[in-house]
Amino acid sequence: MEKGILVSCSAGNAGPTSYSLSNVSPWITTVKAGTLDRDFPAYVSLDNRRNYSGVSLYILVIPFE
Repeated sequence: MEKGILVSCSAGNAGPTSYSLSNVSPWITTVKAGTLDRDFPAYVSLDNRRNYSGVSLYILVIPFE
């Protein structure tokens, strides 16, 4: 923090008690874990005509050669 660099760490959802979190390193900003109330559908079609679906937060574009 002295050099203007923010260091963050995920605390998870494990406590030590309900609605709490802990971190023993004073130079790390501790961030609570959370949940997301929506899906991001993702689809892929392969050359062998197989199709798959799932969820993703990322978009990957692979150019054709």
